Amino acid sequence: MASLPKHAAVEQAGLEVAPEQPWLEARTFYESDAKEAVLVSKYSPDPEYAYPKQLPMPPTDTASAPELVTEQKAGRRKRTLLIVGILVALAVILAAVLGGVLGSRAGASTSPGGSQEGSRDGGSDSNAPTTTGAGSTKPSASTSARPQTIRQGSSLSVTGWRNVEGVVEKYLFFQDPQDGLRYTHCKGAKSGNADCWEPPVSFNSFAKPDARLSASILIYGTRHSPQVELFYTGKSSRLLGTNFNEVNVPPIAEDSVNLVEITTGLNTSLSSYWPWTIQQDSGGGLLHVRNRVRGDTFSPASEWDVNRINVTALAGSSLAIVPMSTNMSRIALKGGYGVFYQTADGRLSVSITDLKSPELDPTYPLSWPTDLPLITLPKKAPIAAFSVARGDAEQRVNTYVLYIDSSSNIHMLYTDASGGSPVWYTAQPEALRGVDADSSLTCLTMGTSGQGASGGAILLESGSEDIMSLASSLYDYQYQNGRRYHAYRAGKYLLPNGASEQERLDMTPRRILDIGTGTGVWAIEIANAHPSSRVIGTDLSPIQPAWTPPNASFQVDDATEPWTFQPESFGFIHARTLGGAARGQIEIAEGRANFWCDDGSLGEDSATYKWLSEFRRLSEPLQFDVAPKLGGLLREAGFEDVEFDQRVIPLGPWPREKALKEVGRWFKVQFLEGALEAYTLALFAMAGWSGEEVKTLLEKARGELAEGRMHLYTYA
Repeated sequence: MASLPKHAAVEQAGLEVAPEQPWLEARTFYESDAKEAVLVSKYSPDPEYAYPKQLPMPPTDTASAPELVTEQKAGRRKRTLLIVGILVALAVILAAVLGGVLGSRAGASTSPGGSQEGSRDGGSDSNAPTTTGAGSTKPSASTSARPQTIRQGSSLSVTGWRNVEGVVEKYLFFQDPQDGLRYTHCKGAKSGNADCWEPPVSFNSFAKPDARLSASILIYGTRHSPQVELFYTGKSSRLLGTNFNEVNVPPIAEDSVNLVEITTGLNTSLSSYWPWTIQQDSGGGLLHVRNRVRGDTFSPASEWDVNRINVTALAGSSLAIVPMSTNMSRIALKGGYGVFYQTADGRLSVSITDLKSPELDPTYPLSWPTDLPLITLPKKAPIAAFSVARGDAEQRVNTYVLYIDSSSNIHMLYTDASGGSPVWYTAQPEALRGVDADSSLTCLTMGTSGQGASGGAILLESGSEDIMSLASSLYDYQYQNGRRYHAYRAGKYLLPNGASEQERLDMTPRRILDIGTGTGVWAIEIANAHPSSRVIGTDLSPIQPAWTPPNASFQVDDATEPWTFQPESFGFIHARTLGGAARGQIEIAEGRANFWCDDGSLGEDSATYKWLSEFRRLSEPLQFDVAPKLGGLLREAGFEDVEFDQRVIPLGPWPREKALKEVGRWFKVQFLEGALEAYTLALFAMAGWSGEEVKTLLEKARGELAEGRMHLYTYA
């Protein structure tokens, strides 16, 4: 086996592989319509462990073991990038840590081996035996003159655990050009060392061409310390499994999941974290396959359950499962996992199953919110994710999600709970730009157990010190004058992102109306994001789901008829995509980034006057006050009958009119407690103001405005 290159600042360490000519012939799918997943009851001779067919020992000598070659032809070379550890913009890669991502980069070029011949049943070549299970009855021949390589665009899957010596071990699975499955094992890796990877091993299992692979780790007692589980789609679109356990003789065998005849959708993605595996049916619906673990310590069983979850994803969507706790006692039960997927309209979404189940533990600690930032992905974009322990008493997790955009750049979505409540943030590390279009991603979440070899539970680990010191570049927010700002593309957005700013932004209306709600997706997302608000959706058709958040409801109503709601009963009204139902129009609401005073109460010798004058001078080049220009921009875009309307928003309850008093009272709280400082600190710092100067000015201005003697107002 060629030695693996050391890590470099630009070209990351990886498994060198030879270029491979992509398949050119047409492929026939095995089944056009996948059956619904059915749990078939079959007797197992061993009620606890079922290994119905055994496979021979894999080749271990280097002469027979298939190897990854480094021969390079014209054109781009293929490379499987190994990037283990939390991603950082500095391109510093750790090889043995608690979370990871692997990217398969494949470029098309000339294969040294010529054309492929022979029939393929379940992806095997003409010399491979036909099998309906996980493996064959004899090892594959590895003495062919043809180099053994990774298949172009191969799926990747990695799993790992910390062994009794305290060292992280990992298995990486991939598919070869003959559709056979292979793995490479890494044992005893130290941080920054990629030389631990052993020569790839073929274990005589064949998957469908371009099948998705999904590996997980089973740790229990001394008999499973550990047992590696690999799931994939085999002949006739069946979910198959192979397990790897050095305690057993032989150590590689078919998994008991093969006794459960589960039919998958064509080209379905898979994702696993013991005891769960997620797959997709032919209609896009997601199902989970769960080992029927037993007792308080969740010992493995030979039986499996298959259940549909209330999620429909884009057909062929990537799937990524993560545990929602550090403890198997929660992972194995309702609410134990979250699955990331792509919706039919291309958005990245996540579902935590059974959150609304009455059987859910009433003390269930939610690790992070399920409302993600709006991220639209290319169709069937690769998605991968991993979790690490947050380190709190509730045993919650921090989660990292990776995905590839339309420009072939890898992005990361991650949770940050440093401010108290967990918040989702995004990052795009420079080191992960420009991967190949058919790259695959896989992430490593360390194994957990209800009972390890020593008898105690094994909890999910938190990031080690070396990881967290590197990962801190993502969390290394910029701090100025006691306020926190984003570090990613610093300076592009001048407002802070700390807890106080989040609280200011979360001052949402108490009652929200969604006109023409349709399926109710928007109303449900808003209700989940803002549990203190009451959301009502109206539509002519009662097609909304029966399960809704407790603060959301739906009504059959015609918005073009006289309203039955009381005037001014909603703080926010939302309507979109009403073409054919109402006249098409757009309404944009934007506050003015400026203040005025008409009665002379704003003295020129006041701190407030000094602040406002400087704010106007500095913000004008940056076009903070964009509202007056919106009408012209809409006309330039082709809109007709554009109307511009602005209403007075007083800063404080100084007007006589009752409605304006109430508006002013709310606006004063929001402005003095958040917006004044948020809009000022970074802006003034750019002009050379020191932190002490800004704070002194703001303190004086805030005191003047709090007294209520100045009658300032703005527009919205």
